[in-house]
Amino acid sequence: MRIFSKLSALALMLFTMSAYTQVNWDVYSPMNTGNNSLPSNRVRQIDIKGDTVIFGLVGGMAFYDGNQWEQMNTGYLSGTEVRDFQFASDGFLYVPTVWAGIYKINGSNYSFDKNYQVYSVSNDSIPSDRFTSVEEDAAGRLWFGHEATGISILDDTTWTHFNISNSGLLND
Repeated sequence: MRIFSKLSALALMLFTMSAYTQVNWDVYSPMNTGNNSLPSNRVRQIDIKGDTVIFGLVGGMAFYDGNQWEQMNTGYLSGTEVRDFQFASDGFLYVPTVWAGIYKINGSNYSFDKNYQVYSVSNDSIPSDRFTSVEEDAAGRLWFGHEATGISILDDTTWTHFNISNSGLLND
């Protein structure tokens, strides 16, 4: 059984447990070299899609296929913090970032060859570019948590925003 563990300000560790309760640890950190190099030791989110483990990091995103790391290190996501992401029912990967809005990325292409759309204050009707979370509800709507400006819901192409002044939220 393989288990991934988030470790604050240390490294990501993968261990394999055998039937004899022997534990073998593989340590992935930015200090390693070659195929075992984790791009950042500040892991915020982990998800598994098929055979690929996807990581939201301070500094972008990374993917691990069991043998090799690939970092999404093109300009559009490197340098920002990814605390959450959601593979949505529409086939896209939604990546809210702390500093750069929301990225809607073709979820079937993990190399992220610029096939993406950005929702930001400068090009859409969202109140902030600082996001912390995302979840999809049963109706396919995406709920995004903001850092200090409430909640935004994306229903296909329509945004709805809630904050303390227009809803029952206790705090933005």
